[in-house]
Amino acid sequence: MPDEPDLPPLQAAPKAAAPTTPATSDQQKLVDDIIFKRDVNEGFLLIDYISGRSEKSLKDLDTGQLEMPGRPPPATPGPPPPVTPSQVWQKFCEIGYPPVPEPRPKAENAAFVLEVKDRLNALARPARGLTIAYTAIFVGNTGFWVRSKATAEKQTLVRQAEEAYPSIAPHARRFAWIFGLFLPLFLLAWFLLTAATYWDVAYGGSIVQAIQHLEQQRTALLEPSGQGSTVTQAITPESCQASIPPGPGSQDRQSACDKLNRLDQEIAGARDNLREFYQAVTGNHGWPVVTSWLLWLRPVRWGFFSYDPRPNASAPEWSVTWMLALFGTYVLPAMFGLLGTLAAIARAVLAKVRDSLLGPRDLSMSLLGLVIGPLAGLAVGLFFTPSGAVGQSAAGLAGSVTLTASGLGFLAGYGADAFFKFLDALLVRVFALEDGKGGK
Repeated sequence: MPDEPDLPPLQAAPKAAAPTTPATSDQQKLVDDIIFKRDVNEGFLLIDYISGRSEKSLKDLDTGQLEMPGRPPPATPGPPPPVTPSQVWQKFCEIGYPPVPEPRPKAENAAFVLEVKDRLNALARPARGLTIAYTAIFVGNTGFWVRSKATAEKQTLVRQAEEAYPSIAPHARRFAWIFGLFLPLFLLAWFLLTAATYWDVAYGGSIVQAIQHLEQQRTALLEPSGQGSTVTQAITPESCQASIPPGPGSQDRQSACDKLNRLDQEIAGARDNLREFYQAVTGNHGWPVVTSWLLWLRPVRWGFFSYDPRPNASAPEWSVTWMLALFGTYVLPAMFGLLGTLAAIARAVLAKVRDSLLGPRDLSMSLLGLVIGPLAGLAVGLFFTPSGAVGQSAAGLAGSVTLTASGLGFLAGYGADAFFKFLDALLVRVFALEDGKGGK
């Protein structure tokens, strides 16, 4: 049997190099983006914020026990000299994107960036990198309706903020649209609506008060005690129509009759004004379309339409008094409460923008305040009657300030938190609570 040829020993096939999975490279790229792109941009935002504040300085950065990457060892034995802020800023500006590919320098630079960012946040307190970036994006998108080419070229800070916090950029732009466009328009429309309601209630109420005052004078005049000591017989509208015979007290009776006729004329004129006021509120009178459409939105108009208290010939003032009292006690304070809330929201946002403290939650807090403000204004009508509210006064620059129900409604909406704290204190006093529990 022929010898079999010697075969070379079997050798294992060389292992193919493990392919680099896309997930690993994508994950590494994500880490590089977060640390070397977002965190470095956040650091520059903090540096820009601190350098622009008069009460803060970059020289106050805490550099104790801060490790500088790539720093040569000291020439003499002993601890290295302390790191100065200028050295930190120089090294921070040297770190760019993309980072160096070597793992060790990359890790050292990453640790340095994170530590410097943490110390910058401590130095910028109460502002933080997130609030500074959010405020920058908000301000950069608020003036969109007056933006020019010159301002568009100054969007470097906005782009840097969006790169540092890309997830909050859409939210900040949406907040800027709401605050820069919709809030002013809604504030203007609500102000005009509130002013129209206040005008209707004040004008109609003044006519009703004038009629009531004239009626009181007329009633007092028909009583013998109100006609003078020399009048021995009470006058009546019928007796004044007849001729007054001469005799004792005839001149006083004639004077009283003249006053009665004058009061009747004034009452008739005031009631005519009240009927004209009702027709002006509920009718169009051939006004232009825009004016008629704006008047169609008047809340008092719909209040009259809901019940149709048409002034009658006998006592027209009583048919509209309750409607005007309802608006003056409840509706107007609620409307002024919302107006005060809008003013408080605008001031709060502007104050946070000035200090770079605006954050994502401020939008939801502002929208929630739009609900709480009218509730606070409406609650004012439950605690203060029109007569009691007028009598309330507070010390002010002019000595004293009269607080009406509408004024208290605006104040409650402007400081809704303080008003509800007042309600909490009132709850404890009324129900004798102790630590949130019922007392004895």
